[in-house]
Amino acid sequence: SRVATKGYRKPKPVRFEEYAEKWFEEAQEREAWRPNTITTYRCALKRLKVRFGHLKLSEIHRSDVNAYSADALASLAPRTVNLILTVLHSIMEAAVLDELIDSNPAKHARRPKEPDYKPRPLKPEEMRSVESKIENPQLRLVFRTLALLGLRWSEARSLRWRDVDLLSRKLRVEDSKTKEGIRSVAIPSALIPELEAHYQRTRYQADSDFVFCHEDKGSKLNPEHYRETVKAAVAAAGIKDRFRPAHDLRVTSLTTGVLAGEHVSKIMARAGHTSYGTTKRYIELAGQVFHEDADAVAAILLGNPAEVAEES
Repeated sequence: SRVATKGYRKPKPVRFEEYAEKWFEEAQEREAWRPNTITTYRCALKRLKVRFGHLKLSEIHRSDVNAYSADALASLAPRTVNLILTVLHSIMEAAVLDELIDSNPAKHARRPKEPDYKPRPLKPEEMRSVESKIENPQLRLVFRTLALLGLRWSEARSLRWRDVDLLSRKLRVEDSKTKEGIRSVAIPSALIPELEAHYQRTRYQADSDFVFCHEDKGSKLNPEHYRETVKAAVAAAGIKDRFRPAHDLRVTSLTTGVLAGEHVSKIMARAGHTSYGTTKRYIELAGQVFHEDADAVAAILLGNPAEVAEES
């Protein structure tokens, strides 16, 4: 507790909703959040304001945070709850630094354990089977694009027609996690006629329009609509394993690239990875151990490996 001293003025109580909005606006500018981070944090903030918005910062205690965490698990995944708690922790920590509260109630709060999830890439025949079960032509094209290019879901949703160069068969990804914030991805020949047909079919053809969008409004594609459609197609294809419609398609694309002999550096560039360690996980998932490369090294250092084996 604070010790009363002459001239000290106790801070005016501030409501959570008011302070959280101030924190959000200042933090996104100060930390230069990417568009996807802004969207994610804004969604988390909306949920927090429903629960804590009317309370003063000083009225929020760790027991309240723990209770919220338990209640949120009834309708949200553990990962989502943890993200919301991370946002809450940042808000309350800023309030401590601003001397509005003495301690952070979200610090050491109970967090739900996130279950380990092993990605489930599709085999080529499974990918084709699932795709054939998707009736909506735009969602079928989204599925194929993710499978062939290995884009992140946020990147696919953010694509605009100005990013698509069908003549050069090149895609520009702006919402990327690479240091440069932009990368180019080659479009396979098989995808060109599909994109051309989609362009002719959609009502939204301006350079600034989204490639994949709400068919009536032109806004970004609804993730729930895509997710439920693909889940239904996966079930119809007879696949009973848990399958994440966006992330596991990215895994499918990158592991298939490994098996097809795509060079590691090219996979890193296509995926937008900033470190080899991330790409290495996809190599391990593909079960690739590069026997040919090992034999090539041995041939250079030892001469003909077969002759060496016979001599020994």
